[in-house]
Amino acid sequence: LLQRIQANVLHIDDVVQRVQRQIRGHSDVERFKVLEEIQAIVEMLAYFSRQQQVKIIIDVEPAAATMTYKADITRFRQVVVNLLSNAIDTYPPTTSSKARNVSLGLGRRPGFLRITVTDHGPGISPTVRAKIFEPFYTTKQKGMGIGLFIVKKVVTEDLGGTLDFSSGRQGTVFTVELPPRKASHAGR
Repeated sequence: LLQRIQANVLHIDDVVQRVQRQIRGHSDVERFKVLEEIQAIVEMLAYFSRQQQVKIIIDVEPAAATMTYKADITRFRQVVVNLLSNAIDTYPPTTSSKARNVSLGLGRRPGFLRITVTDHGPGISPTVRAKIFEPFYTTKQKGMGIGLFIVKKVVTEDLGGTLDFSSGRQGTVFTVELPPRKASHAGR
């Protein structure tokens, strides 16, 4: 527990330092291994997901297992953390032992990096779908309504990608695609 707390404090410190540099006009663009970052994020959210009785499953296509990406790593993490946190939050509190999963898919489509986050909770109503990316719109008791607004801006403006979602009566899938100009395979 102490190691997890220490790792999260170091992560928060890193985020604060990077945000300070961004405010000063400096961007920390670096190349990183996508799967390693995703695994670190899942580990960081492990306590929260266990509290919610939700299991996070990472599903990696073989072609994407060694993929690297060049971008501001803090912004990338922000996208993944927010999408996973929202997916975990979709499940209502329960005392049942029924399996509750969130799947994070990592794939590749001719050069594009594709990340999907899938939950099997209640879907998003048509009324909410129309407003989901608006600033300060939320359906949560404890929420500010800026998470998906920021995710959309980061994906489209900072990373030059796309963010889409589909939702039915049960379950929602968010899909992030990031362009080939920033994606590559390790060792190439």
